[in-house]
Amino acid sequence: MLGDADAVVAHTAVKAIVRLNGTESAFGVLDRKGSTPAAVTGALHALQEMHSKESVQGLLVRLNRETDELRQKQLLTALARVQLT
Repeated sequence: MLGDADAVVAHTAVKAIVRLNGTESAFGVLDRKGSTPAAVTGALHALQEMHSKESVQGLLVRLNRETDELRQKQLLTALARVQLT
């Protein structure tokens, strides 16, 4: 649902993950090789709204092991937004 073409559905999925503190679910999307770019974006949006040690540490772990420049930029952006909000 995070990658749904309907923006309302995707937004609702992000908000539901945040409300349920679903860091594991969001990281599952990031770690799954078959995740769509839209689902990854949704997972990152959810994570940047979760102001927790777990979300920050998880983003840092993934940033340190990531080799793809685009994904590194996405992870850094999510980290910056967690810190600023």
